[in-house]
Amino acid sequence: MESTIANTNIRVIKVEEVENRGSWGKYLNKQIIPGFLYVVEQIPNLMASCLYNISKPMLVFSSKATAAQLLMEAVESKKDVCKALSALEKKPIWIDDSEKLMAINLYARCEKLKAEHGLQVVLMDDYWLLVDDYYQEISDELRITMLQKLAEKFGIAVIVQNCPPKEANDDENNDKNHEQVFHVNWWDDTPKADTNSIFDYWEQ
Repeated sequence: MESTIANTNIRVIKVEEVENRGSWGKYLNKQIIPGFLYVVEQIPNLMASCLYNISKPMLVFSSKATAAQLLMEAVESKKDVCKALSALEKKPIWIDDSEKLMAINLYARCEKLKAEHGLQVVLMDDYWLLVDDYYQEISDELRITMLQKLAEKFGIAVIVQNCPPKEANDDENNDKNHEQVFHVNWWDDTPKADTNSIFDYWEQ
């Protein structure tokens, strides 16, 4: 089973834990629990697999491919591509292929889709695309903590890929980043007195 960080609603899923169980989309569709954040190791076909197999209302953020590319990747292995694409386009899926995602926009969009369409899943191909309200970079810990709180607040499952930061190109930096990402002391979510960020108000 997937690894679970103690006392949190974050689950870390490694590639070898899903091997021989079908596609990632089918696996996650069975494992999804509302209110949980799933951090998945980086895999090439995660987005396309999830698009085709997860049937729940889903909001997708893709910084590496356009919406059209994702849809074609999801159906390219099917025998009847046209029929598969037509079926996929009828699913309750919203795709955003922006290169950066402001935190306040993520919150507002989830709130709207949850109220109007019963949003159940948010899928992000790289959580490093999440930035603060002024397009400034934020810490890895803050990104993960806020995605966890977003899942809890709206009762949705959030699935993100654990991609190394763009500036980390060597193995040493990647290993260091991985240790930072899964550090046990992430979630001190007490609002800081000297900040005025949308992050401070995500909890009711």
